[in-house]
Amino acid sequence: MDTKVVKDICREKWAAGFDEDTKTKKALAQFDVWLAQIPDKYKELSLVLIQNLEYFPRDLINKLLMELHKKLIKLPAISDDNTIYAYIKSKDGKTNSSDEYWTMYKLLNDVNREFCYENINAINNWQWAYVKNIVFIDDFSGTGKSIIKELKKNESRYIGKNIYFITICVMEDAIQKIKNYSKLKKMNIVPVFCFMHKKTFARELFENNEDAKDSFIALTTYLKIPEWEYPLGFEKSEALVAFHNNTPNNTLSIIRCDTKEYKSLFPRRHENKPFWDKMKSQSKGRKVANYKNKFV
Repeated sequence: MDTKVVKDICREKWAAGFDEDTKTKKALAQFDVWLAQIPDKYKELSLVLIQNLEYFPRDLINKLLMELHKKLIKLPAISDDNTIYAYIKSKDGKTNSSDEYWTMYKLLNDVNREFCYENINAINNWQWAYVKNIVFIDDFSGTGKSIIKELKKNESRYIGKNIYFITICVMEDAIQKIKNYSKLKKMNIVPVFCFMHKKTFARELFENNEDAKDSFIALTTYLKIPEWEYPLGFEKSEALVAFHNNTPNNTLSIIRCDTKEYKSLFPRRHENKPFWDKMKSQSKGRKVANYKNKFV
């Protein structure tokens, strides 16, 4: 496989019709160095994967979020008088991608702030009676777990309502899990998205998918990518997507994981914690170590 041809394909694909953004420029500048880290017997596999990576720059995201809103408001059940917009909360209370995309979505589409809720529990019961549609916004769904966990917090309130789950991209398996949950709980959950993908090694990218998957796992072992980094993506979701703001942990590890021996092209963000949070983690680590030492 011709490396230059693949690189040119990636350049055009990742720009998505816009000017190359900073992340794309950096990935292309490091392309040859990245490929040199990979043994010859895995190079063709890696080139197939990287040229099939779907990258979403900010300009494309903005365009798609507006298209998704147009698609939503055309639905007969939607009106300003019966619809609210929310996002999926993180378990630690910090900002996350759903929060970020909810903010972009409402600004790009000039959504009335009176319809947007950071806390659905702030809606009183008498107000809730008038709410027919709840719209959750996120960037990507790899397994469907995040939206299901969010809905489980208030299951009884969602009965008889329409739940619209807006994402740029979603995995086929995530859609199935959401459908199963919807049927089990008798909820009307409607995914609204731009793209749906199958697992990488279930697509027609290789002559033999199982052999390709085995080779990929062997490559992750060679690169010393640990199990806790989900070599095949979180819950083996085998995604091939990256966004301008981050790369989901559902994406195959060689795209997003850095180790001492290996540098990826679209590394996942690992931002520094404040010093007081680090101190707490270090203190906990020392206590665990001291406890274990008692039994040595």
